[in-house]
Amino acid sequence: MLKQRQFVINYILNNQPESIDIQTDVENISDEEATNFIYETLDTDQPANITDIRIFQRPIDGGQQEAVDSDPINSPERHEED
Repeated sequence: MLKQRQFVINYILNNQPESIDIQTDVENISDEEATNFIYETLDTDQPANITDIRIFQRPIDGGQQEAVDSDPINSPERHEED
């Protein structure tokens, strides 16, 4: 049996904060996949003004949610050279 994971996708749509909860068996969700989930939720084929996509993995057992790093270049864990 595959382990189910819960993700929260936060984003800005036309300057308004929005979010989507997704439960799936995939290990990670990319920004592109998150955008596709957003378009599916909006039920539209028209491009929308979507910005600031943030993906968080929320443990199903009620543990602490953690950010999913789908953009390693802009990761907060990335260290700049001095």
